[in-house]
Amino acid sequence: MANYRAIKGYMVQSLSSDPSNIFTGQIWYNTTLGKFRGVKEVGAWSSGGNINIARANHSGARAAPSTAAQIAGGQTPPNTEKDETEQYDGTSWTEVGDLNSVRRSSTGFGTQAAAINVSGVSGGAGSTLCESWNGTSWTEVQNNNTYKANAGGGGTSTAGICAQTTTEIWNGASWTEVGDMNEGRYGGGSAGTSTALIYAGGHEPPTPTDSTDACETWDGTSWTEGNNLNQTREVIGDFGTSTAAMMAGGLFEQPYTYLDVCEQYDGTSFTEVADLSLARGMTANGAGTTSAGVICGGRFQTVANAHFTNVSEEWSFAAATSSWTTT
Repeated sequence: MANYRAIKGYMVQSLSSDPSNIFTGQIWYNTTLGKFRGVKEVGAWSSGGNINIARANHSGARAAPSTAAQIAGGQTPPNTEKDETEQYDGTSWTEVGDLNSVRRSSTGFGTQAAAINVSGVSGGAGSTLCESWNGTSWTEVQNNNTYKANAGGGGTSTAGICAQTTTEIWNGASWTEVGDMNEGRYGGGSAGTSTALIYAGGHEPPTPTDSTDACETWDGTSWTEGNNLNQTREVIGDFGTSTAAMMAGGLFEQPYTYLDVCEQYDGTSFTEVADLSLARGMTANGAGTTSAGVICGGRFQTVANAHFTNVSEEWSFAAATSSWTTT
């Protein structure tokens, strides 16, 4: 007779209380109640307010809540780099102060009141430019050490991280190179802080059609390989923390296919949840938590006929648990 471990590949955890970062299909044993517990409801995506400029490869303020998101830069067809910044209030997007330099594929982190936008592509060339947002305008600050595009990142305007093979830490004034990733890549999804980050999926150079499902976690000192995504992909929309993250949509390059698949991370493994309404590749522009998040914009259709969208989608998750006993 098959047991749960043989079917699922891991044992049911025994916990004294219900976990806070629950997801659909999760099962545990509550030792206080003396019962098995499981999640019986799923989260869902719904339409949010459209961004003003349909674009892709824009950065987001990753520490922001879903009702106070911010995006900056990006590109519009065919390959026009942008400097516009937009902020979300939970209903609609409003244009605010522009970046000083047009930029696509940059890395962002922080909030609507204080954010960082670093590296990417500017004027058709790789850039190490870094700009700081003070709630009203952008100011150029110290450049990062090594050009990165579609890199992973997270944190605040005074304690951030930017990772793409090499890893750099921002302390509010300068960048410092620290430990390299185990598997160099770009375009993955990331969530967390400068001392606790998850980086999943992405594109592995130099092969032009090599997406990956690999996942690594950063503990403030070094990277450790973790459990892989269920769906291999790159240019992923993301939000959350290093122990409760969402990886939404993306691109699978073999064959070239935009995806609507979403996976939720619980600090150990990924579980597939509800799909996006629009399959697309976004890069890191999301905000919020696994209970309430938002992603926006991106690219969809085929490589020969790519389209850019201004559509936002909001994630909500109000999971309920049920109990049962065994005999």
